[in-house]
Amino acid sequence: MPDEPRYGFGGRSRELLQLERWLLQRRVVVVHGFGGIGKSALAREAADWLTRTGFYAGACFVSFEHGGDACMLLSILGTYLAIYDGRYNPYDITGALDRLKAALDGRRILIIADNLESILTDGEAPVEPGARSQLWDMLLELAKMGAGVVLTSRDTAFGDPRLAQGEAAKSLLLKGLHLEDAYLLAVHLLNRLGIDRQYVPYAQLRDLLAQLDHHPLAIQLVLPMLRTLPIHSIQQEFAALLPQFADDTLMGRNRSLSGSLAYSLQRLSAEQRAYLPLLAIFEGGALEGNLLTVTEIPADEWNSLRQALRRAALLIVERVHAKVGTPYLHFHPVFVPYLRSQLPCYDEAVRTRYVQRYHLLARVLYDEDAVNPQPVRASIRRELPNLRQVLLLLLEAGDLDAATDMAERLTKFLLLFGMERACAAMQHQLEQAMLASDTQDGAGLTRTRWVRQASLGEDELERGDVPAASERFSTLLALIETLPEEAPLGRGSYEHGLTLRWLARCLNADGQAAAAKVRMQQALDVVTELRKQFPEDRDYFSLHGRLKAELGDILAVQSQYPQAQAAYEEALDTARQLEDQRSQALDLGRLGALALLQEDYQEAHARYTEALDRFRDQKEPAMEATLLHELGRMAEEQEQWEEAEHYYRASLQIREQRLGETSEAADTCNQLALVAEGTGRLEEAESWLRHALEIARRVTVDRSLYATLLNNLTGVLVHAAQGEHAQAARARLPEARGYAEQALAIRETLDASEEIWKTLWLLASVAELEGRTEDARAHHRRERETFAAFEGNRLMIDHQFGPLIADIVAAALGDRRTRKAVETSLPLLEAEAPGRRTAAAIRRIWKGERDVSLLVEDPDRESALLIQRVVDTLTDMEAAKRKAPHRLISLVEAKNAPAGWSERLASLIGLLTRGLHRLLRLVRHVKIEAEGETQRGPTA
Repeated sequence: MPDEPRYGFGGRSRELLQLERWLLQRRVVVVHGFGGIGKSALAREAADWLTRTGFYAGACFVSFEHGGDACMLLSILGTYLAIYDGRYNPYDITGALDRLKAALDGRRILIIADNLESILTDGEAPVEPGARSQLWDMLLELAKMGAGVVLTSRDTAFGDPRLAQGEAAKSLLLKGLHLEDAYLLAVHLLNRLGIDRQYVPYAQLRDLLAQLDHHPLAIQLVLPMLRTLPIHSIQQEFAALLPQFADDTLMGRNRSLSGSLAYSLQRLSAEQRAYLPLLAIFEGGALEGNLLTVTEIPADEWNSLRQALRRAALLIVERVHAKVGTPYLHFHPVFVPYLRSQLPCYDEAVRTRYVQRYHLLARVLYDEDAVNPQPVRASIRRELPNLRQVLLLLLEAGDLDAATDMAERLTKFLLLFGMERACAAMQHQLEQAMLASDTQDGAGLTRTRWVRQASLGEDELERGDVPAASERFSTLLALIETLPEEAPLGRGSYEHGLTLRWLARCLNADGQAAAAKVRMQQALDVVTELRKQFPEDRDYFSLHGRLKAELGDILAVQSQYPQAQAAYEEALDTARQLEDQRSQALDLGRLGALALLQEDYQEAHARYTEALDRFRDQKEPAMEATLLHELGRMAEEQEQWEEAEHYYRASLQIREQRLGETSEAADTCNQLALVAEGTGRLEEAESWLRHALEIARRVTVDRSLYATLLNNLTGVLVHAAQGEHAQAARARLPEARGYAEQALAIRETLDASEEIWKTLWLLASVAELEGRTEDARAHHRRERETFAAFEGNRLMIDHQFGPLIADIVAAALGDRRTRKAVETSLPLLEAEAPGRRTAAAIRRIWKGERDVSLLVEDPDRESALLIQRVVDTLTDMEAAKRKAPHRLISLVEAKNAPAGWSERLASLIGLLTRGLHRLLRLVRHVKIEAEGETQRGPTA
């Protein structure tokens, strides 16, 4: 048995399970794949596992790397089974098999025949076809005797149908490691090599592993270069560095990447090798139709070359989708870099055909995605490296119009696949090229410049920099509206409609829903007119539906739920008419969110589930994870903790295993922590939050989310310090204080809506537990001040307690009946919310006290703001009462009114004032009732 791999064995759990199942069924298992992919390591690990678990009594490993035949196998087996004596003759195959049959009776062993490609026709040590057939016969016979048989080979052209996929044999194609297993291998390597991981950024390491196609040998031979070169240099100069990726401690064909490739290429004829430079333009592979269009290799020659590349383990032919007629040709990850290292430059004609082909492909697939998303996205996923490479070539050539068009189409798919970082990098490259172009060409609004400004605005809005995005789109809109109507980018143009749309989004994000609604309606008007002019244009019809959906988003923010639902339903109907599967799924998700806002959980669950099924069908893991997260949030709202945890875990599994670590994954970990805390599992909650913080440190996350994680970790530690084992937990209060102070430092630099008051409350709680009374009071004071300073909280208090505020003010101004009613309600007000302390402060207000700082010394933040709103309203009313009579009385006296009129007028004003108080209460009651009716729907 060979030694354990130098850096151990990891991953491949699915492959090991499949191999074990087939062996249990007494099938011969053929493990095949690229050189260095780990075929021998997998077979060795399977032997180790299956013998340790007692599935086999032992394992015999036979290498054919330097040749061999049936006699060699019989000789090694005879020695292994201790039956090689004077009566055992490996050259007498029939007699030897009889002895083996007796030896194997009641004893199960595993036989591994490794590196069989060496003895095939084009191998390093080929044997005659007859001798190979004799070997295949023997292996199949051993399997019938009960022995497990595993074959490993780069090439599966055994020339025997019995070893093809069927009843007697099963093929196990090994590809690159799962991305998480590849990352763990890389981390293990870095630690063994003593390379400080702070110099190997997480995101860049993941990119390098993807560039290596998660190929184990490539990872082991490339990563040691990080001792002398930064990771970005390795990525950019990979082809030139290829000869240096070697390990002198290894022997044989896998000692170096270039050596492994050279071994495979030996199996090609000179005529076949002559066509290889034409393949160097491709990135990782290509759909066969695209490859033939670009290279123009004649069909007969290509069929011969394709077969040779497959047999040399440099090419795997993969089916893309049932509706995609051409297969994907997956190259060995080092094949193209090797070819490029041998070439001075690309053939210009090939390069031109390559750019034209893939630019056209991007346009065709972008349009087709609305109708056939699954086959389109399966094709795009395979061809994405080529599409991104073509964008770079267009930028290099200075063709900004074509590059902009290409980037617009690629952006959609990159975001669909959850590749936000790659999308941002692409936009940055485009922006740099456009900036250089602006310097040369001067001012003036062109479509390329419009695209750049719109992209920058989108990025700013995505980052949460709403003022910058709003200013950019406002400037862009002003430029468009100063152009003549007949100008391509003038009023009524497609770009005009999109600019209005983005400005509406900015206004909505800034809390200006009414203004956002106006802008979105203007965008709809522009697109409606374009639809009239071009009734056959699907793009305008589709955009109209999207704008309707986004208008629904704005209406939902305004709590105009029936109108929002109507907008969403119209958008969904448009998507159905266009057979736009993705838009249908998005609109169903919106309807689910709308139902959740109205606490219609049954409807929300139905809509979310339907949307989830559609996104699963369309192979959109990012949206699938988002909807699972939303289902978790819905269950959490209903305190259905087990169901919430189930959905959150499913969301996290997709985000971490299929999308890589992202800020969304950190957010889901945060929600899992909240569920764990809500069910009393504080240690588990802390673990989830620490995991989230680890993710946040490795990837770029929103500073607001990072502060939230620190804040929630503080909350868990405070919760523990107030629980059963408080004494031990209180020793960690300084640690909790440190997290809260970090969160506070971040939140103080952000918008007021970041709920800084919650962090201050936690700091106050820590101070109270530590016995620092004055510090606790200071934190509580700031908590109340910051809570009151946020406009949204003031609106919330006014909405929730408007009628009560009016009654308290009326009572303070002398309305005894109202005061009696308020006195009756004060105990109920405090009882409905534990911790609310308002009664004493209200009575002090009635006695004439108006100093808010004294009135709110003890109450919680909501009670304090309620009291402040009472004092503010009362102060305004008293000021108005003082000023109005004085001005009116002066006016009457100036007109020489009869004696006594001034006194009568003052009395009348008093009556009017009391009437206005009652009117104020009535208006507020009616307003709240009307808002409730709006949410419930129109009534008779």
